[in-house]
Amino acid sequence: LGGAGLLRGYRTDRFRDKLATTATLEYRWPIHQLITGELFVETAKVGRTYDALLGAGFADHWKVGYGGGLIIHTTDRIRVRVDIAYGEGLELYVTTDVLDAFRKREREL
Repeated sequence: LGGAGLLRGYRTDRFRDKLATTATLEYRWPIHQLITGELFVETAKVGRTYDALLGAGFADHWKVGYGGGLIIHTTDRIRVRVDIAYGEGLELYVTTDVLDAFRKREREL
């Protein structure tokens, strides 16, 4: 866990174990036709067994990250995301899907 995809606010692969659980609450609102704002809170926990994740001490050891950002998009795809998140420290994430141009390639040939 950690990084731009799971548990923003922590370094990539900061938390590792056999099992992981995550939850994200995200609110988005339109700023412009192609720009959307977002606020988010994420929480996650890792463990070796299901009992470690969900059993005794269930509320212990959850990590929380929160922040906000901008999403630049077309009508059907996210092109670029810029997120600022706080967890262990302040983290900046700029993400895009570099393979997006090739998604419909087999249909275009």
